[in-house]
Amino acid sequence: MSLRRLRRSSRLTQNRAHSISGPISPCIIEYDQNYDEVPPPAFHEIDASPPNFTPYLAECKRIDIEDNIVSHDSHLNTDGEALYRFMIEQALTPPRVYLHCRGTHFEYGSEHGIVTDFDFLVSLNDHVHHKVDHWTVADDEPAYRGHDILEVEGNGGTRREARREEKKAWKSRWSDQIRRGLPPWIARSSSIQSSSDLPEFFHSTQLLSSSKTIREWADEYCACEDTLKEFCYQKVIYGWNLDLLSESLRQTISKYNPESDICVNIVFRGSKVSVRSNNRCARALSNVCMRDLLTVTLVYPVILAFKRLSPKLGARWEVCGGGYRLMQDKTNEAEKRWLGQWTPGILREVRMGNKSRRPI
Repeated sequence: MSLRRLRRSSRLTQNRAHSISGPISPCIIEYDQNYDEVPPPAFHEIDASPPNFTPYLAECKRIDIEDNIVSHDSHLNTDGEALYRFMIEQALTPPRVYLHCRGTHFEYGSEHGIVTDFDFLVSLNDHVHHKVDHWTVADDEPAYRGHDILEVEGNGGTRREARREEKKAWKSRWSDQIRRGLPPWIARSSSIQSSSDLPEFFHSTQLLSSSKTIREWADEYCACEDTLKEFCYQKVIYGWNLDLLSESLRQTISKYNPESDICVNIVFRGSKVSVRSNNRCARALSNVCMRDLLTVTLVYPVILAFKRLSPKLGARWEVCGGGYRLMQDKTNEAEKRWLGQWTPGILREVRMGNKSRRPI
């Protein structure tokens, strides 16, 4: 073929290509430059299962110096399953416990007459087990079961207000058991009277004493439409006689520093998780500054009185919680061993006059 015919054929081919591609829209025919670089999906990717279910992340925050958790999330106020799972998730974080050591003396000429010699916290958190024992309040024990008064549940789900002597005995026993290292599910008639008598494990029938499960209590809370309702999950620490431990430490410091008035108290942090109504009034009462202002102006006591008297204003549930054991050895003398290890360091902080709020 001659050179002239080749040039003519090339021009015809270009004209035909131009005439064909002219009316075609570029948005219909596209070329992916990276097409050859992307490998085809593998068979296991095609048949892969869907991603795992993501748990609901509820709105919550710490509201006070005790680091308690409060949530006003609307979903937790209407869905019992969501509320139950939220409490179980929050129970994975154990509470914190400290010994608050403080020494003061009176001095003439000082601004207030009282001079602080030392003031610091000693942490026991390294000895707290992270395993939680979920528990519920027994039916015959006074508790907040949907009203702002302590009630006892009888046969058939009937409830009555606890008598005065029942309330007094319950409050005294609760604080006494916690100080002596006994968990709240230990009954009044139990043979266990000290932390050294505690078994290594508790059966679920011992822990879940209520005729209702935690989930059922959560459903009852969500079905309530009260303006200032509240559901609480109480975290408790047990296993050591903290009352005896703090008193032994106080006596030791007093011998070392007899001029000071020594005080050793047990302090808990992050021991309560609360879900409250999602409205402006409930959120305002959860604000510490606002609550203090209402207290000074005598408005807050009036609100508390209305919560107690009005059937549709305040509802309260405190029927369940989690127990966390302080580590114990076979000899049940972990407290004595702790004192032997920590007393020299604590006395050193006393001598240095430590006033830091950072725990040692």
